[in-house]
Amino acid sequence: MKWLVFIMTLLAFCVLSRALHAKEPRALTLAESDVAPIRTALGFTTMLTFDARPSSVILGDQDAFKVEYAGNGLALKPVVSHAKTNLFVFTDYDRFSFRLLVGPQGEADYAIRVKGKRAQSYSGDAVGSGVAPPALVERRLGQGKVCGGYRLVVESIGWPRSGSTYLVRFRVGSVRAGIPANGQPFEPGDFDIAQDGRSLPIENLYLEGLAFTKQTPRLRGTLVLRQAAIKSGQPLILTFSPDFLKKQNRCLSVAFSRHITARAKKKS
Repeated sequence: MKWLVFIMTLLAFCVLSRALHAKEPRALTLAESDVAPIRTALGFTTMLTFDARPSSVILGDQDAFKVEYAGNGLALKPVVSHAKTNLFVFTDYDRFSFRLLVGPQGEADYAIRVKGKRAQSYSGDAVGSGVAPPALVERRLGQGKVCGGYRLVVESIGWPRSGSTYLVRFRVGSVRAGIPANGQPFEPGDFDIAQDGRSLPIENLYLEGLAFTKQTPRLRGTLVLRQAAIKSGQPLILTFSPDFLKKQNRCLSVAFSRHITARAKKKS
């Protein structure tokens, strides 16, 4: 009997030690080419903290994880068991790549400090300056439209220095009171971006949520396009047409062209 009590106590101690060890925060120093694994667990939040506030986030499977901004950090909450996906995070001077995994609670990361691995010299800077150019080149736009009590604004467009994609950042939301108590839901497919009368393929779409509520009447999103799909000299049109606007025979469309087409011309 004493041996049984001893074994049970030892097992409990091992499990507790493992759980406490998993909760210890860890630090990562990553280059743009690195892909860091992040282990999460259902019912728990994993916090990633950066030196600068994340400006854009691209999540591979938006049905498997919920991502929330929190100052200079991101809170990751898995909603599907055994899910796997990728996550890209852009700050003013860094781009980070992660592989998200959902697993046992004892193996989960609860707090991670992430830093960029800076090179010692860069084109255009003094050798050894240690000052990196921004990983994401971003141009502010602020073009918007109001219709049916809702506003859609294209805040900015940007592109990674090391890639061939475009990021279109926007916000959409109610401009007046009166959102139903159960919220005003919409779908990712309610967003479309077109050029010269044709819809462009959307590589990825990140949204802060899928419903307007009294607590969150406005939401932000990031839409990812391939540069090869964009024609030079033609404006782009971002459209938001959820069912609650379609019932009013309305939709929100914002045209924008400056900067994004100038880059397409430069690359051609």
